[in-house]
Formats: sequence, C-alpha cells, structure tokens
Amino acid sequence: MRPADPLVWSIADGQLIVQHTKGAADLWMKDVSGNKAKADKYWPLLVEAKAGQKDPVDPCLVNRS
Repeated sequence: MRPADPLVWSIADGQLIVQHTKGAADLWMKDVSGNKAKADKYWPLLVEAKAGQKDPVDPCLVNRS
C-alpha cells in the first residue's frame, strides 16, 4: 500500500477518494461506479489485514517539494 497524495482526490457518492498518483486517479475516473463498488467490497478486508502494521514510506515521497 502506498501513501495517499492529498492533492489527488475526488468525491464519489459523497465520499472523499484520495489516490496516490495522478495515474491512479486517471484509472479510477475511467469507471468510477465500478471502481467504487470494488473499493467498498475490498477496503474493509484490507483494513482488517493491515490493522496495526506499519507501512514503509514510499521513498519517492520522502523529499517532496
């Protein structure tokens, strides 16, 4: 899992959707309703699997300007 970029976001069905890259946002926008349905299905499972784990910071984001 990569850190989200707070500058790459959209609103879908009243929910804030934050992506990690513009490329990911572009893919998201190709099928918002289908991607949101997948996200709603898998996000709870991901949260459960990753709860309490520390994710490493993406090295390309460490020295952002």
